[in-house]
Amino acid sequence: MKTKLILTFLVSVVISLNSIAQDKKPKGNRESIIDYKTELGLTDTQVEQIKSIQKEFFPKMREARQSEDQETLRKLNKERKAKIEQLLTPEQVQKWKAIKGKMKMERQEPEK
Repeated sequence: MKTKLILTFLVSVVISLNSIAQDKKPKGNRESIIDYKTELGLTDTQVEQIKSIQKEFFPKMREARQSEDQETLRKLNKERKAKIEQLLTPEQVQKWKAIKGKMKMERQEPEK
């Protein structure tokens, strides 16, 4: 009887811990501009071009991050953003900056 009670308790704990862990968004899983395709009104061509830019830059950025070269990482990120912004219309750039500002504010607010 004790064994069943202990086993039931342990299963309950594991299930509750698992559900708590799933509620939190993994760190580093930030939204991409492509995730806002509809809100920004991105065309399929723009999406493909953005994917191409990201495919070009992400391996270089990963390498700089692993070597802890912050200066190179900042430079690559700035270049990537500039290339992406060249593909967007001025209205899309404004919308994207507003979305990024909102995301930044949400990250800075303490969780309730």
